[in-house]
Amino acid sequence: MIYLFIFLICCILLALSKSSVNSEITEKNNSLTKFSLFITFLLLWGLAAFRYNVGIDYKVYSLVHFPRVLAGETGVWEPLSTLLVYIGNFIYGYVGIFALIHLIILSFLLVAIYDSSENITFSMSLLFLTGFFNISLNLMRQSIVIAIFLFSIQYIFKRDFKKYLLFMIIAFLFHKTAVFYFPMYFLYNLKFNTKRLCFIAIMILPVSYLLNFLLNFLTQYFDVYRNYWGLVEMQASNSTSGTLTILNIYILLMFFLIRSLSRNITGEIKKKSDLYIYIQLISLVVIIFSNNFYLPNFDRILLLFTATQIISIPFFFKQKFNTYFKVLLFIFTIIIYCIVFYQLYYLKNTTGTFPYQTFF
Repeated sequence: MIYLFIFLICCILLALSKSSVNSEITEKNNSLTKFSLFITFLLLWGLAAFRYNVGIDYKVYSLVHFPRVLAGETGVWEPLSTLLVYIGNFIYGYVGIFALIHLIILSFLLVAIYDSSENITFSMSLLFLTGFFNISLNLMRQSIVIAIFLFSIQYIFKRDFKKYLLFMIIAFLFHKTAVFYFPMYFLYNLKFNTKRLCFIAIMILPVSYLLNFLLNFLTQYFDVYRNYWGLVEMQASNSTSGTLTILNIYILLMFFLIRSLSRNITGEIKKKSDLYIYIQLISLVVIIFSNNFYLPNFDRILLLFTATQIISIPFFFKQKFNTYFKVLLFIFTIIIYCIVFYQLYYLKNTTGTFPYQTFF
């Protein structure tokens, strides 16, 4: 199982270096962390770039999307994604396209982990266990958007709207699902309380209809998304909603529990925790909507928000609460993710990334 082998190597490398970049570290340890991340980048990039027929969408890209873009057909992909296809094809054909796309995904993603994660090794583990890496081998354009958002989340915390807006516009030019990220900036100063939670619970239904409207707009107004409707793949994706519902309810309850037990969640830390809780709540809104109304490819929208767990979960575990309980909660969380990964991405092979093959 090459995925597990590669990620174990990456996690061991990062564990041997300084795992937190937010504490006082020596220049040597800082350099070691950067070197470990660079090796991690090379390993993951090689895994993604040199695959052959790995991923449900691999043949769709190779036989449909790439040829249409290269033939000059308009409206197939967004401008920057189209540019990547031309550049990658010029470098080394279709292999060059796959390699270039994951060069961008992993660059933004690993820089985001380095800048924003409270524990780089933990975040690297979640990159694997959340299934995001395997999913990125299929939803490549959307994965670029997610990686850019995770990189840009630092500008939400720094209250730098201009830089955040700039990167969201860039993300939008890769894939239009970036539109869901524009409001995230304004959630940061929105204080979280019980009354607001009740309000959110009441608003779940109308917000669900709003999400449906946005998805319909994207699929009906932009020709490239029309073929997302009616696919058998959509029904298969909705069949995973039960597992994802349980997982995301657990994550949200864990956030609330840690927040109630922690002694240091005040000021800016409290605002960060509020933002992560809001994003997790949005994940549940998407899941609830998908369970009550037919939402094609609901997992594409859900991934926009659940991918934040790569950074948000290490943030909550960094907070100060009972050490023994923290260890137990950590172990239980890892076990939960292992079970979900094994069920969805290995047994059911929902991403089509098993077994791994390379053209070498």
